[in-house]
Amino acid sequence: MRLGHHLYTDGVVCSDRHETKMAILCMLFLILVIFPHGLQSSNQHSLHIQEAGKTGEITVKYTVIHDLLCTSSCSHSLPLTVPEGDTLLQIMESAQKEKPAYFGFTKTETSLGTFITSIGGINGSTKNRTYWQFLNGAVPIIVGVAQYKPSNGEHVIARFSKY
Repeated sequence: MRLGHHLYTDGVVCSDRHETKMAILCMLFLILVIFPHGLQSSNQHSLHIQEAGKTGEITVKYTVIHDLLCTSSCSHSLPLTVPEGDTLLQIMESAQKEKPAYFGFTKTETSLGTFITSIGGINGSTKNRTYWQFLNGAVPIIVGVAQYKPSNGEHVIARFSKY
């Protein structure tokens, strides 16, 4: 065995230089997995969220998806900076002010709380068994819109769904 080489049990000889190249390639692959949009993009997004959090405000992405009834332009999103502690209902009101055609909504007050009956002119229906479901990313929100308080950087989705 020469200096700078390793002999493995299967008889394959690898140089230290080969091992270093493999380690660098593995590290680059790991960085790409952790930061798929690049380091600068990730840092800019984090910085924007941190800045909003420092001022007593949060940034929330609000998306309305109504793909049960449409064939094109079935999703509309809006990034919002709102006061920290705002409920989802208050965030929906902010979105409605900015783009009423897509985010305008109607609600009904019930003994169980506020119930969203329509968004963007699309009504839920007991006859058609449709309703507006709210999600935090892919996870259903299990409390009402008047109680739920999104966190900084959260993506809230209103999806027109069937039950």
